[in-house]
Amino acid sequence: MIFQWDDDNVEHIGEHGVTPGDAEYVVEHAWPPFPRAAGDGKFIVWGRTDDGSYLQVGFVYLPDDRVDVGLLEPSEILDFHAGAKVIYVFHAMPMTADQKRQYRKLKGRR
Repeated sequence: MIFQWDDDNVEHIGEHGVTPGDAEYVVEHAWPPFPRAAGDGKFIVWGRTDDGSYLQVGFVYLPDDRVDVGLLEPSEILDFHAGAKVIYVFHAMPMTADQKRQYRKLKGRR
């Protein structure tokens, strides 16, 4: 799994106090029923960061022709050419109190 970060998405999630590392952690550690399809090729993940904060993260899988290889690390470029999917996070923010309750309820059903 590769994440493509640019000034736009880093700035946008930063406005909500979220770092790229926290967003990546939540996506990488998602458990069913997440990620959930949100329509138009978008996905939503609810989860907790490494330090326990609750986040909601929205992302899309970029088609190969929309991947900006110049934004990837050398090892990620190799992974991309080997077929790894590239994720573009378009949204990340702390979960609301209601979302946290729903998340804990879902987690209890696992």
